[in-house]
Amino acid sequence: MRRHARFVLALSILLLSGGLACQKHGDKQPADTGVEQTDNLPSKVAKDDRLPALEGAAIGAQPAYMDGAFFYASARAGLIQDFLHSLPLGPREAKDFAELGQLIGADPRVDDLLTHFAIPANARISMSVRPVLDHAPALRAAVSGGGAVIDELAAGGSPVDADTPSAEEEPKPALSEEAQTLLRQARSLGFHVRLHVPSDQPSRLEPLLASMRKEWSEDQRWAETCAAIGPTRLCGGESDGVLVVRDVPGALQFDLYLAFESVHEQPDDEVRRALLRAALATQPDRSLPVAVASLRGDAAALVHGPTLVDLLRGVDVAKAVTSLSWSGREGLERHQKHEAALVALHETTRIFDGATLELRAEPKPPALTGNVAEAGTSLPTVFDPKLHAAWTSLLQSDPNLGPGTIEARVALIYAGLNAAWMARDLRPVRGYLSDGMADYLRYWIEAYLREQLINVLEGMRITNLQLVKVVRDRWYDAVTFRVYGSGRDYTVRASDRGVVSGDPRRDRVYSEYWTLIRGSGRRGPTRLDGGCPNCGAPLAVGMGGECLHCGAHVSSGEF
Repeated sequence: MRRHARFVLALSILLLSGGLACQKHGDKQPADTGVEQTDNLPSKVAKDDRLPALEGAAIGAQPAYMDGAFFYASARAGLIQDFLHSLPLGPREAKDFAELGQLIGADPRVDDLLTHFAIPANARISMSVRPVLDHAPALRAAVSGGGAVIDELAAGGSPVDADTPSAEEEPKPALSEEAQTLLRQARSLGFHVRLHVPSDQPSRLEPLLASMRKEWSEDQRWAETCAAIGPTRLCGGESDGVLVVRDVPGALQFDLYLAFESVHEQPDDEVRRALLRAALATQPDRSLPVAVASLRGDAAALVHGPTLVDLLRGVDVAKAVTSLSWSGREGLERHQKHEAALVALHETTRIFDGATLELRAEPKPPALTGNVAEAGTSLPTVFDPKLHAAWTSLLQSDPNLGPGTIEARVALIYAGLNAAWMARDLRPVRGYLSDGMADYLRYWIEAYLREQLINVLEGMRITNLQLVKVVRDRWYDAVTFRVYGSGRDYTVRASDRGVVSGDPRRDRVYSEYWTLIRGSGRRGPTRLDGGCPNCGAPLAVGMGGECLHCGAHVSSGEF
């Protein structure tokens, strides 16, 4: 699927933040029935709970919960945003988030996305994932029974939707209708993801959908199905599946049908089309298994083990059939071994039927007034074994990096950062910090502001610098120093400057590892004049990392 379609799944994964607790996943029958039917195989139910659920009211049924799912999750929108803001991002991830921010008109790292998209902070974003295995029993029967159709597929015939062979390739005989049907059924196995995003104004999400719509405008592989679905906000896909976004009361609903096996030329066949229509018609499940209905907390998720095993069986039989043309009977033998092992999972008495995650957010302010000894300062420096070769390569590609130039940049950042830290205001040094580091420091500065405290740094100085690592790739050059420093480090009340921790009369010795990055295409000495590396104007950087004069994302590492 396209890049922004994958973002939908990435957003869904954020729902999994939380603590882990295993407990029994009861079925819709009383637990003492002893058997849970899954694809006509007996699955002995779990007998024990290891940890109790959180106290408080159960979350109950959610709009995205579907019958037969192997994964259920929901979380308060405000918690997801807090988690998103707290993520430490590397330079590449920060660049991706910055590009997404330009697209949607808000920076996901720092801005209030909930207000931007009109999503209530206490509303729950929910999702579930269910296997799409309608044709799995027929496929298993065909594989286990062998026969002419299996022999035909193993002989390497050509389906009608196969890629056009090159002039050098000898054309293959066309498959019979029975063989093509079996192959289409194998390619239809997959899973269906439903994501429900509540919003008071769903139209606020249009910039994101418009970008995805543009990406798919030239790809017509699912055009016939999308045209027949009816009104949608978005419909499109690639070789492995299709994404449909629709308006539902008070929300947007994302339905993603992904097949285990790709079909590059004609993925929109009648078998997949019928399964997609059935997926879109799936209604929310209001008679949930006990373990799903009883989930509690600000975020919760459940993985149902037996249904997950069904999914794994589907993956294996789909691969066995679609790979017949190149793996032949050997592939079938491997499948039979895998199938036997997976079936055994159903017949084994389990302690647990699955796993649940339940999280209750209880904000606890960080400790700001304790006296904690520095750790690791006296340990030997760790040097990268490839340091000399990598440093030599960097100097050869950019002779302007003379002795002391990068060290001078470290000293500039060190002085500016200490001043900004004491002032509890990162804006003057925002251009020196990667987005992840800025988020990390902002967390602590906001904590000091809330507690009305100031961390005083006096007489801070660098006592030694050691170059320890150089990394070069196609995007960035990165150099890492071990920075030794010393100075007075103590905390006072902002109101009366009374000391609450630390010693204002004694220097504190410490060391840190610092990494400086720049784009691999940049050349020339490091800047020490405080100007924007893109436009040269006096450096003024927004908290999103962009130059306020030219708009360049100067904190991405590109410069």
